Amino acid sequence: MDSIQIIQALKELQSIARTSKSARPVATAALSPRQIALRAQVPNAILGHFDRMLAIGRSGVAPLRNGICGGCHIRIPRAHVAGMQVSHELDVCDQCGTFIYSEEALAAAAENKLATAGV
Repeated sequence: MDSIQIIQALKELQSIARTSKSARPVATAALSPRQIALRAQVPNAILGHFDRMLAIGRSGVAPLRNGICGGCHIRIPRAHVAGMQVSHELDVCDQCGTFIYSEEALAAAAENKLATAGV
């Protein structure tokens, strides 16, 4: 499982949680088949942190736009942002604890993956 797939799974899980009446994690028996499939794609350590963030009413995952966390809207240090753009990895905001990802790096990595798949 690469980071692009993990980020996409977390984004969809968060979207589902926001549309439901409660953003709190629920028992596995109450999850839809789609939620179960998405949760299976995410490592347990990441999923546990994601669930804790949702349980306290915060975003579990948020984009990094122009060096600003989409969860807490605080500027991330430039060195941190530069590292994220190079690695294309999921990271954690030092201020709010939300998983953050660079939208530009994610789009570039997805485009690169499609280009190499077509070759």
